[in-house]
Amino acid sequence: EEAKGLIGDSQGVRIVINSDELTAETIKGLEISSKLFDSDKDINQFIDYLNGRTSNIPQTTQDYFAQIETDVLGKLSEAQSEAFVKRLTQGIENGDIVINEINNYAGQNGIPYLSKSQVTQIQQAYANWYQKTLKETTIGNTQYEIRYDKHGTAYLFDTNAQAKFYSTLPTKSASIDSSGIKNSGYTALQINLVNQYGQNTELQFRGRVIDETAEYEHVIYDSMKNKETVSKPIYHDIKATLAKIKTSPNEKNLTNELNKYYTDVFTTARKQELGLSAEFPDIHDYPLLVELYSEDELYTLSLDGMKDLHDRIKQEESK
Repeated sequence: EEAKGLIGDSQGVRIVINSDELTAETIKGLEISSKLFDSDKDINQFIDYLNGRTSNIPQTTQDYFAQIETDVLGKLSEAQSEAFVKRLTQGIENGDIVINEINNYAGQNGIPYLSKSQVTQIQQAYANWYQKTLKETTIGNTQYEIRYDKHGTAYLFDTNAQAKFYSTLPTKSASIDSSGIKNSGYTALQINLVNQYGQNTELQFRGRVIDETAEYEHVIYDSMKNKETVSKPIYHDIKATLAKIKTSPNEKNLTNELNKYYTDVFTTARKQELGLSAEFPDIHDYPLLVELYSEDELYTLSLDGMKDLHDRIKQEESK
């Protein structure tokens, strides 16, 4: 229900969802078939496992929980976005929402907002809309033309928005293949659409913890990309810290370890959104970074350091 009118350097809206504490009732609602989920006691033991409270759980039980953990977290995520996907697919099929790209991002072994099944539902809704539009060509105030690209492939062209629509929805999804996997761990659902005014717009869907984390991490992202926004003196320390990786003979391994840290941060944020009491990783647990950097530099790259810099930037902008 909440949206912001401007997302970074693109026009659009952002839907930010809340999360509730994970309970036995939530797990029951997932309809998971397991001999170890016959009672609330068993389920609560599994929740303890997910929250890292394992001292009183037999090792054989922990081993079994490890096997089903990914599946359960995926089902929890699917349940969290179920209402959104239902409304989205209905809007697409009815022609109320016109989309032309979907990006379901997450890090390696992360927890994307949409499951493979949900992405397939959206793709099918798009296919149904496409076939309907192909026959009618005029829907509401929008006129579509059938055109062909240089390869001879047909597509629908929105003459108002100057947008192309192919029969298959362009999709990048971490729940399907590597196309949606972000090295930095960045996690979000981003959908490109054409709004009722014929404007190209971005719709973002993410949880409140990721929403905050992504804002902090964006400082790192902009610095790595050397965007114009990081030309101010306040960015000097973060840029100088990142530059040490670039000049190191171990650049590749250091970059991978830094990305691993940020991926772990985003995965933890998603777990918190699913109701778990997961703790963010400590940057001191990443040995290559500890070897290269001083304490001040490690702080600069850490989640706390990013948050601190983000807050200082906002304060400076408000003056």
